Order: sequence, then C-alpha cells, then structure tokens
Amino acid sequence: MNRRGSATLEFALLLPVLLMFFYGIFEYGWMFFHRTALQEAGRQGCRHGATLNTADHDIEAEVVDVTEGMLEALGIDCGRAECNVTVELEGESPTQRLRCSVVMNHQPITNALPVPETLAAGYLYYIEVQ
Repeated sequence: MNRRGSATLEFALLLPVLLMFFYGIFEYGWMFFHRTALQEAGRQGCRHGATLNTADHDIEAEVVDVTEGMLEALGIDCGRAECNVTVELEGESPTQRLRCSVVMNHQPITNALPVPETLAAGYLYYIEVQ
C-alpha cells in the first residue's frame, strides 16, 4: 500500500481547525487581558477617590486621572481604545458613596471569533470620613 502524501493531506485537513484553536487562544487571551486591566484600573481609581476629602479635592477629576493613568501603565491607550470613565457622588456625609464605572471599546485582534464590542467595570465605595 502506497502512503506517500497522506501526512500532507492530513495536515491540510487539520490546519483550519488548528488555526481556529490558536485564534481563539489569542483572541480570548487579548480580551481577558483587557478586561482584567480595565477592572484593576477602575478599582484603583475608585479606591483612590474614596480616600480623598470631599472638601479639599475634585474627586471626579482625580478618579478619572488615576484610572486613565493606570490603564496607560497597564498598556492600554485610551486615545485609541476609546475609554469612558464616569464618576458619581451619591448621598450625604457620613454615608456618601462614590460610584465609578469604566467602559472601553474592545478592538479584537483577528475578527475571526465572536467577542464583546465593549468591556466594562463598575465599583461602589463609601467615602472615608476624614
């Protein structure tokens, strides 16, 4: 029995499956990296804002600055990825709350697999009474 070329044929038949498998690893790894970075930046920014004195600081501006700085430190360029940081102060002292949310348009690597178009993270912290 002549089996010349059978390995090439098997490889050609399995190559699309292997490529989709590797595309999935890269695409979902990229998405999970962005989601984790977004969560960490949002958490750090909102946590920073919760420790500030509301009378002496512009909490909204500082939370946005810290969050965008963390995203940049983690390798996400908000100018290119279109990040949106929103900050709201709720309630009255001593139970004042800080609600922060970060939304980013996710840009996939390959467009070969379904991934979400936007990634988001939200946090709610109580303002520490100073």
